[in-house]
Amino acid sequence: RFAPRVPLLLPHKSRPLTMSSAFTGKNCCAVVLAAVVVALMIAAASAPWYTEQITFEFRPQSENQNNLAATSSQVLNYTKVFYDLQGWKQEVKTNVVVNGVATSKLASHYNNYDSDQTLKHIVKTSQAFVLVALITGIIVVILLFCFFFDRIRNKMIFAAGMTLTRLAVVFLVAIIVLSTIVAFLVFVGVVQAFKNDRSNCIDGPCRRFVDATETESVQQDGSGSSFTLKKSHKWGPEAGWYITLGAIPCSIILLLIVVINKFPLPIDSEASSGEAL
Repeated sequence: RFAPRVPLLLPHKSRPLTMSSAFTGKNCCAVVLAAVVVALMIAAASAPWYTEQITFEFRPQSENQNNLAATSSQVLNYTKVFYDLQGWKQEVKTNVVVNGVATSKLASHYNNYDSDQTLKHIVKTSQAFVLVALITGIIVVILLFCFFFDRIRNKMIFAAGMTLTRLAVVFLVAIIVLSTIVAFLVFVGVVQAFKNDRSNCIDGPCRRFVDATETESVQQDGSGSSFTLKKSHKWGPEAGWYITLGAIPCSIILLLIVVINKFPLPIDSEASSGEAL
């Protein structure tokens, strides 16, 4: 009278496969984002972070005394300074007019920061956190790439435990997030650094982080002809600083993906053989 016992097959294949495919998809996004962060940190480490430019323009005046309108302007010279994480590069271009023919000379040189400069301490602090984010990002890319392989992932989980493995990855990505944020914010301190390094500074990066000013004055040359001398002064952050800013949201999204992406349960070969219980 008893019904025969029917072997029960556990649906162990469908759920692990579903979890594995979801994990793989999110892990793929995490690898791409981690690689993007690494690429951004490499670019930030090599690009200039700050620039300052001073340009002088010569503009002859018309002979009409009631309307000193400019006829045409010409750049006399300019000085550009680019600050990166290693040192600073200065470019000086001078234009000279001889017998109506304009010639220009361009000179540039690269210098390392002086040890007693406050600017060096600010720049090197940002550089240190950029390197921390770069090195940690490379480690995260390697770990996430290894998670694509079930054997390697399962060995890590069995060796360290699933919770500890996930926490380790989250911790590493959190270091990337904090490093990019600190490197970005610390560099704003260059304003105080310029103020400390430049005595009697009344204009330029010692006053504001980014700005531009223009001044004009009417002068006379040796022959008595009037001309307008215009001075343009620009300063502000360059590509490296903006690249680091772009790395911050990428690293935050990476952290969110790593947090929500849970490992699929490791399955032994016997459990996955589909035998009846």
